[in-house]
Amino acid sequence: MSTADKSYNSGFSIKFPLILDNFSDIRQLDIFDSKLTVWEDYIVGIQLLITAVAAFILNVFVIIVCVKKRNSLVPADYFIVNLAACDLILSFVGLPFGITSSFFHRWKFGSGGCKAYGCLGFFCGVVSISTLALMSFSRYVHVCKNSKSSSLSKYTKFFIIGSYVYACLWASLPLLGWGEYGVEPYGTSCTLKWTSDKEFVTLMLISCIILPVFVMKYCYGGVYLYLRRHCKKFRTDRSKTGNNIRKREEYLIKMAFMMCCAFMLTWTPYAVVSFWAAYGEPKSIPVRLTLASVLIAKTSTIWNPLIYFVLNKKFKPHIRLCLRTFFRCETNAQQRRARSPWHFCNSGSSMTSSL
Repeated sequence: MSTADKSYNSGFSIKFPLILDNFSDIRQLDIFDSKLTVWEDYIVGIQLLITAVAAFILNVFVIIVCVKKRNSLVPADYFIVNLAACDLILSFVGLPFGITSSFFHRWKFGSGGCKAYGCLGFFCGVVSISTLALMSFSRYVHVCKNSKSSSLSKYTKFFIIGSYVYACLWASLPLLGWGEYGVEPYGTSCTLKWTSDKEFVTLMLISCIILPVFVMKYCYGGVYLYLRRHCKKFRTDRSKTGNNIRKREEYLIKMAFMMCCAFMLTWTPYAVVSFWAAYGEPKSIPVRLTLASVLIAKTSTIWNPLIYFVLNKKFKPHIRLCLRTFFRCETNAQQRRARSPWHFCNSGSSMTSSL
């Protein structure tokens, strides 16, 4: 081989890795591009929009009604208000990021927005599951340890504040360098990066998923066994006060249990995919399977107020009153516009133009 060939080959061998590095940099810049088709992104955006609007309306109704009857609220209702506030934050602040990105066919808010969105979603998820675990514990103490229920009720607000502190602690750790937020495999949403740090992911799964689920199962299992053992006692107490207390307890237990079940059903697919990504082979997970699990999880913001509407008979008159007030205000506004001189001027000009 000639000297010229050697120099040519050596020069090429030096430059070639640089070319590859440039290509890898370009591929890194495209990390926020959607991996779905345009029409799939439109469908996802529409579904997220419907979820956000429905969650916003339903949770606002819950908060309005609870504010109106604030003098008659029991400690269990504060947990309901907390869940509604958390779902409202996620639907009003968080989901618009995903909706906008879906319609633009890529994540539109950069790396900083990705971290903020992932942090908000993780924070709201931990607050919700912590609140549900506290609800189950509250029901367990109230039913099975009745002597301690009055003292426990005094600390309900502190329990709720504690759920926010607990969620804030876990959500801030990836921002401080332990764990990481990153884009979802389909490209238009962000969450925890399940492959980033095995120690963080393992401890988080134990503390934020397995432990609350264990508390729920233990507490509702304890309530079920207690009621089964003492069912004769409740049946023999036929006084009006006894019946009212029994119905109230049945309602609270049923509502809390159904909310826990709804949360578990909506978040289990996403939890399974997350476990798969953390401890299996992430590249083997179909992109659309991840997307489906995320969309199912987002619907959790709707189920809590729906369960509250269905089970709470006293809630329906308040809903009718709110709707009546809203439509009355809308009708009055239309009548004021119809009586205004400007309205008649516009009407006259439109009639003249039509003639």
